[in-house]
Amino acid sequence: MKTILTLPRIALLAAALGTACTNVALAQDSSSSDSSSSTAAPSTSGPLTADEKAQLDKAKEQAEANDPDLKTQGDALKARRATIKTASDEDKAAFKSDYAEFQKKLHEAELAIDPTLGPIIAKVEALEAKRANKGGGA
Repeated sequence: MKTILTLPRIALLAAALGTACTNVALAQDSSSSDSSSSTAAPSTSGPLTADEKAQLDKAKEQAEANDPDLKTQGDALKARRATIKTASDEDKAAFKSDYAEFQKKLHEAELAIDPTLGPIIAKVEALEAKRANKGGGA
């Protein structure tokens, strides 16, 4: 049973450490595959549109180019994610905290580059919070 309870958390961490756009693209593929051709306006907590993903990707690339330490930190978190399945609860909690701190820095850097990203980042954060709650998040 413990394995079943940790799998959603591992899936959340794996998805969240990819680019925010990839994270949301996966959610869009799985949650709206039958409505993907819809042209209705997206909800504030739903998946991103292709334009929003492209805008966020562009800002992320620019943020990482402007601050190589940000890219290094993201890469280090991706490497840590690979070992999180066998990590202690304390290490998992530390990883989660480090990831949240990284996301905050990344989002601030993206907003500095493009202030119009505010609503898009809010959608990403809402989706991540929703996923954390589904997985029994902390």
